[in-house]
Amino acid sequence: MSRTGCRLLAAGVLAVALLPGTRAPLEAQYPWEGFDWSARTLRTSGAPVVPSFEGWYQEPEGTYRLCFGYWSGNTEAEVDIPLGPDNFIEPKEFDGGQPTHFMPVPRTGYRKHYCVHTVQVPEDFGNGRVVWTLRVGGQEYSVPGHLTSTAYMLDEPDSESRALAWDFLAEEMGVDDYSQIADDDEAWLDFNPGQAQGSIAPLVRWIQPEGPEGRGRIGLYAGPVTVPVGDPLTLSVFVDEPNGRPARWWVGWSKYSGPGDAKFSQLEMLADYRYDNRATTRVTFSEPGDYVVLMQSIENIQSFERQCCWTNGYARVTVTP
Repeated sequence: MSRTGCRLLAAGVLAVALLPGTRAPLEAQYPWEGFDWSARTLRTSGAPVVPSFEGWYQEPEGTYRLCFGYWSGNTEAEVDIPLGPDNFIEPKEFDGGQPTHFMPVPRTGYRKHYCVHTVQVPEDFGNGRVVWTLRVGGQEYSVPGHLTSTAYMLDEPDSESRALAWDFLAEEMGVDDYSQIADDDEAWLDFNPGQAQGSIAPLVRWIQPEGPEGRGRIGLYAGPVTVPVGDPLTLSVFVDEPNGRPARWWVGWSKYSGPGDAKFSQLEMLADYRYDNRATTRVTFSEPGDYVVLMQSIENIQSFERQCCWTNGYARVTVTP
């Protein structure tokens, strides 16, 4: 884990709405009280996986999206929790689209896996609740998603009042040539925008498999594509700045769901003009079945901590014997 990641994890309490142990009333405002989620919770395997409610945003047509992510206390182990009694969302009408595969603690400067799944609720949802529950190691963790607090309102897909991280880096480095920033990977990855500066969701287009173009946490679905067990499948996206300004983008890949293991040639990368604005990896699956691969892209990974702004992509893959 990077120094930044360790420092963030050790900083204190994990700010997610979790209900450890037996299920508690949804009215509980601070259900994590009395539970120590500091760095001491971390272990290589056997640690909890906890769902988190990230917030909500309204779509142009009036409906709302509730964003859910998760936190894993495992530094190495990947955990699979199939849909069913150990992984479900209530009311049942919203169940079925959540992840079943949970990655370890991120290794690059952010604490948990942010808004990997969104649930669409109607415009008149009011005081309703959508509750995601995970059962892990004999413990049950539930989190309610809701629209009842403006404190959970998210900027989506942009935060227009914030300047691009590129401009802040140029000032910090004392340069006026964006190419000097693009060539300094270390400065970019170590840059901490602090106030979520640079939060603007990238424009992403699926290249392999061929798919849609778009922005934001709602997600872009590509496929399905078919590949035999053990054969590498190339996954590739084109990532660009929607307003035509210079930018570079972090891209991360992970298994979202599926019955077997998924091994990636590269889990994280940068996409900018030096790489034709493309991010490409190869993935190999261990068992036949239906899988989903998650791609997330953000201008600076530190901005995950500030809840804005990135683009989710999902590739549907059918693996044959």
